[in-house]
Amino acid sequence: MAHGIETIELLSGYGEVFCMLRLEANQIERLIGDRLLFRIEGALRLYEGERVGLVGVNGAGKTTLLSVLAGLEEPDAGTVVRHGTVAVVKQMDAPLDATVDSGPDEAGDAVPDEFATMSGGERTRWKWEQALHKRAAILFADEPTSHLDTDKAAKVEEELREYEGTVVLISHDRALLDAVCTRILELDDGSLRDYAGNFTEYLRQKELQREREWFEYDQYAKERRRLERAAIDKAEQARGMKKKPTGKVDSEARLGKDQFNRRKSKVEKTVQSIQKRIGQLDVKEKPRNREQPVFDVRYHSPIHAKEAIFLDQVGCSFGERQLYLPFSCSVAPEMRIGIVGANGSGKTTLMRTIMDRGAGVRLAANAKIGYFDQRLDVLRDDRTVLEQVAETSDYPEASIRTVLARMLMKRDDVFKPAAVLSGGEKVKAALAKLFMADHNVLLLDEPTNYLDIFAREKLAQVLKEYPGTILFCSHDRHFLNELATHLLVIENGRWTFEYGGYAEFRERKQKRESADNGKTSVTNTAASALSGKGIPRMPDSNSDPDSNAMPATRVEREEEMLRLEMELVGLLGRLSAPGKHDVKEELDGRYKQLSGRLKQLKEHDG
Repeated sequence: MAHGIETIELLSGYGEVFCMLRLEANQIERLIGDRLLFRIEGALRLYEGERVGLVGVNGAGKTTLLSVLAGLEEPDAGTVVRHGTVAVVKQMDAPLDATVDSGPDEAGDAVPDEFATMSGGERTRWKWEQALHKRAAILFADEPTSHLDTDKAAKVEEELREYEGTVVLISHDRALLDAVCTRILELDDGSLRDYAGNFTEYLRQKELQREREWFEYDQYAKERRRLERAAIDKAEQARGMKKKPTGKVDSEARLGKDQFNRRKSKVEKTVQSIQKRIGQLDVKEKPRNREQPVFDVRYHSPIHAKEAIFLDQVGCSFGERQLYLPFSCSVAPEMRIGIVGANGSGKTTLMRTIMDRGAGVRLAANAKIGYFDQRLDVLRDDRTVLEQVAETSDYPEASIRTVLARMLMKRDDVFKPAAVLSGGEKVKAALAKLFMADHNVLLLDEPTNYLDIFAREKLAQVLKEYPGTILFCSHDRHFLNELATHLLVIENGRWTFEYGGYAEFRERKQKRESADNGKTSVTNTAASALSGKGIPRMPDSNSDPDSNAMPATRVEREEEMLRLEMELVGLLGRLSAPGKHDVKEELDGRYKQLSGRLKQLKEHDG
């Protein structure tokens, strides 16, 4: 296989925009024992102001390559020249005495005494602040948003966009790579490929490249089939030729013998010529097959109730400390709900409360919950991946192999016992075990941990096809955007129910904050309604759904729509399981009134 830097698309105005060379690596290679990790032939050049994302599957060698480029490790061959000062933010599992390095001539920063007692997010933030403080010409960062919640990750994103120097970062956070990067370097099977643009643009170019590969393969296969058919036809023609034509006397046959031999020789030479042309074709390998759906609804019992989960005044306290206030919420079948909040705010606690069917939790009669725990205790060390998935699944082995392949576990990986799997492989195996079992509700606690950016993309695609209800915690903003149809957001101990993905939620939140017109935000209004006051109701000023009065501003209309939608969710729960004081006819009438008002508001905004 050829190793080297393959430039897929050149940057427009490259020499003018990035005029100052900051790093040049020539003919570098690195070995791990006797195994070649990467060999990059040619020169890799990084320029002033570039923000370069280094991507690749787990184990490809990204961290090692970054360390070589930063000067923390020496290459086994080749040279790296850096022009300017260097700052490095290492992964969380790096030694404490080498957290931040300023370059070969400066000592690393002293680690504070309290570092050992810091949380993962606090350590990441401390290392990040030390690196930013140096204002180095080249900043190398390996997973700078690991262990950070969504708000803190957004802060790192903003700081990277504003950084004045050159940035090289490894990240599995697609939202970060899209917002920050101007260039993507892909390390794959020891080779480095260079793409202009952010991660989404990189994927677009990869898809165009894949389409071209399919086109070239189709053309090659079509021409090969044509030539092979022609060769077979000519060979059959040669075999069917007779030395002595039927009905001819011997003297006439002898006269035509030379002519016959000439004709047969010509046909045989044509066959040889065709076979030679087949051998000279530029062979094109068949690209990987396009992915097919993996789930079959026959293996997943559907929930026919209006609610898969209903939370009725669910709260959490530890002694005198209240983790979050009681709230009520209804989850309809096939919703995909992202649970969002700061570290330690109660997300995992809520998931476990639902899993354990705690006080106030009601589930549909045929709800079958599958729970993904970060401890990965669903796996047995002595059983292979394929065995463990198959033992709890009714799917045929071919389907199980398909879903494992979609999760980027292929060939011999499925025959590995769990004891030898990497962290990322264990996550994939545990998730596949849940997907393929007869569950119809999945609770997933940080399922993207230990997964590289490509595995996260595949996981989102698979989960979007899942024929059931999903509640999941994640700090990955792109994963939230791709998968969530709704959000449960916790802020300051209060839960709110949000419609749409994470980007929509952030946009609404920013609009509410920027409005600053003295009105209570939608979040606080919804949280107040949810926290201890039963099923949320609209304020009296908007309590008449038949009123034709239309709020003056779009923000006010969005506030009213959210209040209406929340009350409708609560009413659905009460209609499916009425309380002893509920009158079904009144609830049904109220539901119709609210639905009419909500339709009126939505039609007004087109």
